[in-house]
Order: sequence, then C-alpha cells, then structure tokens
Amino acid sequence: MNTTALPPTVIASALAAIDLIEREPQKRQALWDNVLFFRTGLNDLGFNTLESTTHIIPILVGDAHTAVRLANDLMEEGLFIQAIRPPTIPEGASRLRITLMATHTKQDLSRALAVLEKAGKKNNVI
Repeated sequence: MNTTALPPTVIASALAAIDLIEREPQKRQALWDNVLFFRTGLNDLGFNTLESTTHIIPILVGDAHTAVRLANDLMEEGLFIQAIRPPTIPEGASRLRITLMATHTKQDLSRALAVLEKAGKKNNVI
C-alpha cells in the first residue's frame, strides 16, 4: 500500500474541477473580470497591492498590529479578509490577503471597496 498517494476522492475532485473549467469557460472569464475591477479599485483608492497578478490580492499594510486591527474592523463590517503577519512573512511586510471568486457580483465588490476605503483611512493605510 502506497501511503503517499493522493486519496481517490482528491483525484476525483481535481478531475471534476478540470471538467468544469472546460465546460464553463465563462466562469474563468468572470473571475478575471472581477480581479481587474477589484484590483483597479484598490489601486485607485491608494492601496498597495504589490503588483499582484492573480485572484489572490494582497494589500500591503506593513505593521502586524495595524494589519490585525484592519482585519478586525473589516470583520465588524461583514468582510472576512485575513491578516497575514510574521512568522508567515517577514517583519514589516504584514498584509491583508483577499481571494476573489467568479461568483462575486460587482455589487459585492463595490461594497467591499467602500468598506476597505473606510477602514483603510481609519487605520492610516491609505
């Protein structure tokens, strides 16, 4: 028995995901449309997104305590955006990490940008 092999359920899930990507390319396009819209909005507000080019968008905060405070303020407004801080990343490079999905609506993203703007100003991030 090979204990390092992936379980059949993981393989089946990966194959199903590939099948979905092939059958519904519009979902991938919707994701990239959302990424462009949201990243542009963040940059226009003055957030530093570290030149991210993926659907996982960082917002550089710097100070770990500020990143946690910002994440808590966002959670109070209904946005779950994790603070990433040392030891995961180097001191002074703390950030928020946002993961977008194709299923987010423009209304969802616009609301998130408004909440981020308010919290970013409150915490002197923008």
